[in-house]
Amino acid sequence: MNTAGPTNTGCDYSQTWTATYTDACGNAAAPESITFTWVQDTEPPAISCAPDYITVAADAGETYATNVTVPTPTTSDNCGGTIMLTWTSSDAAQGSGTGPFPVTNTFQTGTTTLTWTATDDCNNESTCPFSVTVTANDPPDITCAAGVTQSADAGLCSAQVNPAEPTVNAGDPVTWSWEMTGAVIDNGTGPIDNYTFPVGTTTITWTATNASGTDVCTQTITITDDEPPVFTLPVLADGYCVEGFISAIYNPGGTYYIDDLTPDRRDYYILTNGNTLLDLTGVSDNCPGAVTISWEIDFGSNATIDLTGNGQISVSTPINFPLGTNLITFTVTDVYGNDTSASVNLTVLPRPDITDP
Repeated sequence: MNTAGPTNTGCDYSQTWTATYTDACGNAAAPESITFTWVQDTEPPAISCAPDYITVAADAGETYATNVTVPTPTTSDNCGGTIMLTWTSSDAAQGSGTGPFPVTNTFQTGTTTLTWTATDDCNNESTCPFSVTVTANDPPDITCAAGVTQSADAGLCSAQVNPAEPTVNAGDPVTWSWEMTGAVIDNGTGPIDNYTFPVGTTTITWTATNASGTDVCTQTITITDDEPPVFTLPVLADGYCVEGFISAIYNPGGTYYIDDLTPDRRDYYILTNGNTLLDLTGVSDNCPGAVTISWEIDFGSNATIDLTGNGQISVSTPINFPLGTNLITFTVTDVYGNDTSASVNLTVLPRPDITDP
C-alpha cells in the first residue's frame, strides 16, 4: 500500500491511499485507491469594531437613550465560509444576541460595553469591544451669589475676598471657569479662594459646563476705600513776636499805637515768602494717588474765616498774622473723598509797651 499526502489547497486537505496485489505467479491485480478530503482551519476570523465607541445624549429629560444605532463590526476569514456574529452586553438588561444589535434596545446614562464575537465554520473565534456612552441631557442652570461690597483692609488699598460659587439649580455636576473684568483682569477655573481685589468694582463672569451645555451668570465685588489720609501738624512755639523795627522816631505826646512812632508799629508776625513753618509733613494715604491739601485761617480766632488756600501754606506766603491767637485748620483729602482735618494755633505776641518818660 502506498500513501500520498496529505496535501492542501487553502483550508481543504486530502490524502490518498493506493493498494496493489500480486500473486505467487506474478500476476498483478489492478491497483485500488481511496482518497479522504477534509477541511482543517485553526486561524480565527478577523473582526474590527473601529471606531470602537459612540457617544449620544440621553432622551430629553430622561436618564437613558433610545433608538441608538450600533454599527455592526466588519469580519473576514481565511477560509471563507459563513461567519457567525454574536454580542454580549455589560448591561444585564440587554443580555446577549446574534447578528446586528437591535435598535430597540435602551442604553442607560453612562457607558455600556458590547463584546462582539465572530465565529467561523471551524469554531475559531475573535472578539472586539464596543462602547456606547450616554451623557445626561441636562444643561446647567446656575444663579450667582449676591454681590460683595467690602472696605479695603486696614492700611491697604485692597481686600481679600472669597467669592461664593454660584448655586447649581440643574445639571450638576458641573465644572467651573471664570473671568474677571473691571478693577481686575484675570481668568481661571475652579473656585476663587482668598483673592486680593483692589479698590474699585470687579465683575466676575462665572461659567458652568457639563456634557449637555453651559450657563453663565455674573457677580460683582466692590472694594471701597474708607480710610482717610494721615499727616503730621507743624509743631509751633508758644508764641511769635511781631515784626521788629530797624529804626523808628518816637513822637512824645503821641497816642500809643497810633502816632507815637514813625513809621507806625507793625503789630503782626510775617510768615515770609517760602517759609515752611506751617507746612504739613508725613502726608500719606493707604491708596495711591495724589492727595489734596487745603487750609483756612481764622485771624484772631473770632470764628471768621479770613484766608483760605490749597497746597502747602509756604506756596502762598508771605502772610501777615495779627496779634493774638490765629487758628489754622488743615484738611487733607484723598482721591476717594476721604478727608482728615486738624488745627493748630499760631500766637503772635505784642512788643513791649513804650510810654512817655
